Amino acid sequence: MSCSAAKDSPAYLTVEEAISAHADFPMVGEYVSNDGKSALQATMLSNGSFLVAQYQKGLPGDGWDKSAIDSSILPVAELKAVLDDFQRLERESPTLGKPQPDNAVHPESENKQWCGSFYKEKLPDVNMTFPPLRWQTYDIDFTAPVFEGDKKVKNTRVTVRHNGVLIHDDVELKAGTGNGAKKPQLAEGLVFFQSHANPVVFRNVWATELK
Repeated sequence: MSCSAAKDSPAYLTVEEAISAHADFPMVGEYVSNDGKSALQATMLSNGSFLVAQYQKGLPGDGWDKSAIDSSILPVAELKAVLDDFQRLERESPTLGKPQPDNAVHPESENKQWCGSFYKEKLPDVNMTFPPLRWQTYDIDFTAPVFEGDKKVKNTRVTVRHNGVLIHDDVELKAGTGNGAKKPQLAEGLVFFQSHANPVVFRNVWATELK
């Protein structure tokens, strides 16, 4: 799954396209320090600088000790100096390509959603977004609201694992998110994927009923 951006932001379908437009694009990614004591994620910003999130002991889902995240914005030259003490790490989600159960319903779509957040409600507990142009996975446990007649007696609850790491743990949602908050809630219904006008590809999308 890809991540969404503003409608006027450029979008690239291949690493080669991204590099041709931004020579420093190869610096985007995840890194572990040579001494193994820290790790970082580097994300390119629209002005060409980088948002750098540094973690102690390792990356989220791979050794991070849950201590405070040190976030900073660095120009290219400063990031290059920092990376002299780091090695690049290429990760894949442990649930990538996970086979669907025999009783799964298999939705198909080609839309997108911003990585990990409940829009205007809650940020993910940790940023588990892999670098651009990589496959991303979501594993979602969704409990629908409960109604007695027309009265809702229990709210929606959602647990989400992004690229195999828990980012929302049994979160209660009193209403839908974004414009969805204006729509009536239902005990059951269809599943929709929202588009934000950037290229995206979905694969291996399936659902099973929770008991």
